[in-house]
Amino acid sequence: MSLQAVTLSIAFSEISNPNYADGIGYSTTTGVVDEERIVVECSSGGREENIQHTYGDSLKLTKLLTAMLVLKAYKRSNASYKTFCKFKTIGIQRIKRTLTLFILFTDEEKKLVVEEKRSANVPICFDELSDFMQVFELIAYLQVLVLEQEQVDKMLRSEHTGITDVGNEEIISKAFADCKLGFEVDLNATEPELAGQQ
Repeated sequence: MSLQAVTLSIAFSEISNPNYADGIGYSTTTGVVDEERIVVECSSGGREENIQHTYGDSLKLTKLLTAMLVLKAYKRSNASYKTFCKFKTIGIQRIKRTLTLFILFTDEEKKLVVEEKRSANVPICFDELSDFMQVFELIAYLQVLVLEQEQVDKMLRSEHTGITDVGNEEIISKAFADCKLGFEVDLNATEPELAGQQ
């Protein structure tokens, strides 16, 4: 697979922060720190939300998840594209007291898909103790998701190395040969336009 096939051109507005992620989770299935699996962004303090910071972190989270997916496509370029569609990158964003679990993957039409899977409010007082149930559900779902992705990665590795025959299925390098992953953000957009409120 050529580098041009996985070139990622993303234009971000001035509110996007090019700094590092607030947290990164790595795969350790090989016994060493292997590849990024989870990205965490903490966007605002507990009292009030900084909208500009939240927008920037949302864009940064999407950019990082996309880069992780593109890197996986590049590393496993001889694997089946159908198997690659099962691979999901995982993001968690905290805005004030709310944790949100996202996944990003490609579909059969070679489009990027972002899905919100779980959301939970973190309790801060005794009266909100029952809110921990949502937090625990989010963590349990995250654990299941990570284990599923480890299995998908094993399949991709096996297909890429030729241990598992992909037969006549389209491989990743051919699927993306004429495709460019990317999106653009209007650099002159105002706050309501970025939020989708015209």
